[in-house]
Amino acid sequence: GISLMIVVLAAPILGALTDFSGAKKRFLIVSWLGGNLNTMTIGGLTIAIGALVDDAIIDVENVFRRLRENRRKDEGERRTPLQVVFAASSEVRNAIFFATLIIVLVLLPLFVLPGFEGRLLRPLGLAYVAALAASLLVSLTVTPVLCLLLLGESKALSHEEPRMMRAMKAGYRRILERSLGRPGVVLGVCLVLLAGTVALLPWLGRSFLPPFNEGSLTVAIVSPPGITLEQGDALGREVELSLMAFPEVVSTSRRTGRAEKDEHVQGVNASEMEIVLRPGRPKDELLAAMRRAVATIPGAQVSFGQPISHRIDHMISGSKSNLAVKVFGSDLSVLRNLAAGAERILRGVPGIADLGNTEQASVPQLLIEFDRPAMARFGVSATSLARTVEALFQGSEVGEILEEGIVSRVVVRYPEALRRERNRLDDLPVAMSDGVLIRLGDVARVRFDLGPSLIRRENVQRVAMLTANIAGVDLAGTVEEARRAIAAGLTVPPGYRIEYGGQFEEGARSARNLAVLSVLILAAMYGLLFAAFRNHRYPSIVLVNLPLALIGGVAALFLGNGVLSVASMVGFITLFGIATRNGVLLVTHYQNLLRDEGLSLQEAVRRGSVERLAPVLMTALTAGLALIPLLIHGGEPGNEIQSPMAQVILGGLISSTFLNMIVVPVLFARFGGVSPDLPASFGPPGE
Repeated sequence: GISLMIVVLAAPILGALTDFSGAKKRFLIVSWLGGNLNTMTIGGLTIAIGALVDDAIIDVENVFRRLRENRRKDEGERRTPLQVVFAASSEVRNAIFFATLIIVLVLLPLFVLPGFEGRLLRPLGLAYVAALAASLLVSLTVTPVLCLLLLGESKALSHEEPRMMRAMKAGYRRILERSLGRPGVVLGVCLVLLAGTVALLPWLGRSFLPPFNEGSLTVAIVSPPGITLEQGDALGREVELSLMAFPEVVSTSRRTGRAEKDEHVQGVNASEMEIVLRPGRPKDELLAAMRRAVATIPGAQVSFGQPISHRIDHMISGSKSNLAVKVFGSDLSVLRNLAAGAERILRGVPGIADLGNTEQASVPQLLIEFDRPAMARFGVSATSLARTVEALFQGSEVGEILEEGIVSRVVVRYPEALRRERNRLDDLPVAMSDGVLIRLGDVARVRFDLGPSLIRRENVQRVAMLTANIAGVDLAGTVEEARRAIAAGLTVPPGYRIEYGGQFEEGARSARNLAVLSVLILAAMYGLLFAAFRNHRYPSIVLVNLPLALIGGVAALFLGNGVLSVASMVGFITLFGIATRNGVLLVTHYQNLLRDEGLSLQEAVRRGSVERLAPVLMTALTAGLALIPLLIHGGEPGNEIQSPMAQVILGGLISSTFLNMIVVPVLFARFGGVSPDLPASFGPPGE
């Protein structure tokens, strides 16, 4: 109880790093580095909560055990509590420092990740590292002082270990003895588990970010181009009423069309609707029901998204959906045919939803073709005629009016009656250079025809775009299936090409970046452990925890949503740092027993493993308990990114903690032999 009190008393010291002077609470370190308290920083602190007390647990447990051993000695052989606390804290000081440094090291990729995922995850990593740094500072300074004040003469030192801990150690001794006697079987079982883990990887889905549950929807409604504003408004209202029938819908707001000079110009045939939801059925089930409800509305192509996800998609691919299939080429008719063929193929791909191809639809157009010979006869230049035609239909700016500081443009154009009747267009007046008026039909041919509603360009090249959402979580798998189907069923002529854009593209790039950074971090971890142990055997034994952690992390991911995203990959990176801590604790304690107490290799492994059982289990338990709320409330808004991370970390902690207490002793007993120049980097000062 007193030991627990020491760990708890260290928490106010962490609270001293909090500034309450402003209107809202800010953490000083995060604030100094330009951050603030938001969802991602809170997520980083939540994941770090379990690790915050790990350093204090290790120090307090070692001090308490050493004080208990000192109390059992004869009166003349006992040391003072100050000497015991100093020696016990020094014994684990460097192990705590290096273990925490490794955790910080593995989080460095979060600070150098480029792109959207870097901006998103950087505050989480910053909060996590700041919390661990504060925890390390407290454990190296405040915790030993509290141990001396509260444990130095405590009556609890005369008590035996709790019955549950004695039973756990007795059971662990039996398992350890059997494992040390059968190292081949232990390593074989681990290899089988690792092989099974690798076999599960291809079955995992892939995504850039986990699906969000934002509590609202963004609904895009597109109808055939050329309809009037009244028709577009009526169609949007019909979709609106259909969705309002769902009990989960609280309110809707709709915008039909956008201004011509808007950054994202849209005709009156397009509407955007924002829907506020209340808790109800699962999001996937609700969206499926909504798609069925609006599918019966004629002339309406409806796609569903969410505000934040919608903007992420738009930033990544330029489209407002999960997948954008872009067909590049020069001839609009060929582009239209290729887009139509790709659309037919994509409709047969499972998981494709809200498929749209309206940008290449044909709409009625008014064509005015200049008659060059007639223009020459009347002395009308192409430039002046083009300006005249523009003025006829759009008007011509002739001046400005300044009224109470407000500037208004003055535009002159012909009455609408002259421009809306087809049979009168040829009679529109055109002025020659000498001011004489002639008919538009005298120098041009006016006719109506069908043409593309929109000509889209990307990188100065014409492009037709198909958009679609993925009605499922395996984004990358569905996209790969769509890519294979189009490659097999569509012939692309020379000079034309098809590209695929969306979150899956960003996810693949992020996975490559994280893979490269992980290799570099792994090399840095090995170098740091080598600098601490001064040989190559001990770092190799410690790093065995990485595949052991991978076993539980992949299993938890497979039993959960089964999707590997950037969030879960960051969870694996964080897990590797946490799992390495247990290996460091075991190996450094073996090292101390070999060097300081002169035990044989087998005796050091047996005694060291049993003595480190309590701190290893306690640190794993505190870290795991802190992650459970994120798993329970993983579907709530704001927890979508933290929940996959917590899922991976918790699963990996379970496997690495239990396998670590078996595999590391077996490996150390086999390969950790005593050398004459046994390193002393983890020993107490002066030794």
